[in-house]
Amino acid sequence: MSTSTTTKPFWTVKELADYYGLAQRTFYDLMDRGELRFHKFGGRRGIRVSDEDRLDWEQRCRKGHDTADATVGVRPWTEPTKPTPFVARQFGK
Repeated sequence: MSTSTTTKPFWTVKELADYYGLAQRTFYDLMDRGELRFHKFGGRRGIRVSDEDRLDWEQRCRKGHDTADATVGVRPWTEPTKPTPFVARQFGK
């Protein structure tokens, strides 16, 4: 992760994945579950996350680990299922 003092107004899913070292699918799943707000300016390549929403999501991730109960905000593991319609559309499945 770089620590640039300049911020950009919107991030692409690829930029977020590269910045956090996570898979792009992780961010599509977060969007699908409503955990990460996004803007859609056209098709799949038009999905953008505002810097404000990115920082809000990042802060919510941090809060789960600052509490006495480390499981706060952690969803229990469930058996994998077929992709949701949103994810299927993004990946063309």
